[in-house]
Amino acid sequence: MTTLHAQPCLVLIDREGTLGWLGQFPEIASARAAMDDWLKADDRDSEDAAFILPIIGFGRPAMEG
Repeated sequence: MTTLHAQPCLVLIDREGTLGWLGQFPEIASARAAMDDWLKADDRDSEDAAFILPIIGFGRPAMEG
């Protein structure tokens, strides 16, 4: 079993009311670092936000047959 910290994550940004994509990262630590760097950027508005979305599972369920 893997922990949440080992799960791949997406980082989404909300810039001036528009949802955007910052990137996909292999684990929460690199996602947090990228999000923190973006939040510190000089060209960012104080109302902008960022979100980390862990990818808990994906794919299709196995078919029994």
